[in-house]
Amino acid sequence: MREIVTDVYVLDGVRGCNVYLLGSGEELTLIDTGMPGQAGTILSQLREMGFVPSDLRTIVLTHGHPDHVGSAKALAARCGARILAHRDEVPYIEGARPMPAASALSRLMYWLTALWLRSTAVSVDGALLDAQMVHALGGLQVCHAPGHTPGSISLYQPERGLVFCGDALFNRNPMTGRRGLQLPLASVSADMAQARASARLLADLAIEMLLPGHGEPVSGDVPDRILALLGKPDDRGA
Repeated sequence: MREIVTDVYVLDGVRGCNVYLLGSGEELTLIDTGMPGQAGTILSQLREMGFVPSDLRTIVLTHGHPDHVGSAKALAARCGARILAHRDEVPYIEGARPMPAASALSRLMYWLTALWLRSTAVSVDGALLDAQMVHALGGLQVCHAPGHTPGSISLYQPERGLVFCGDALFNRNPMTGRRGLQLPLASVSADMAQARASARLLADLAIEMLLPGHGEPVSGDVPDRILALLGKPDDRGA
């Protein structure tokens, strides 16, 4: 586990996506959970820091793709943590509705994934709305950022200028490994026009550090770097 800034950690060795741990006291919050089978890896790192599973009180899911929600069910069962996600994403996380897809390839991928992950659908305890506050790290503002999925969110800590952006923006392509700030992959996104609009809204925030679901944190002129990215003709993130 690596501390990025005070009370913000990224966990080591979690397959799927970056999993962020927030807090240093007895009430911890996790942002995303990685692929299925990662609960043991996550909990072992909490124990190494002197925590017990019940210290994990809240899991915030940025969206419903399996590399972000895969271990949520197992963690909730072992820790008793409540699960939060945007209202528009709840049907996909709970398995009540298939994820919308922009292409035949993504429809096939989602269908295969649904078969594999049928047992990992998890109940959401709290449906979030845009601008709602999550009580973690001094207050995280929910920023609805649709496009990659209908209910994708970012989480903004305004006093510190931190944005946990999920897959609204990447800093490493999870398929090719290419590094650098990128828009989400068109092949697995519901609506790229919405994704671009969401990135533009994030650029309006006073961001000191962007913490993406894939790749290293981004700091230094972050809003300008997002705007420069949006000026590029290729928005596929490939």
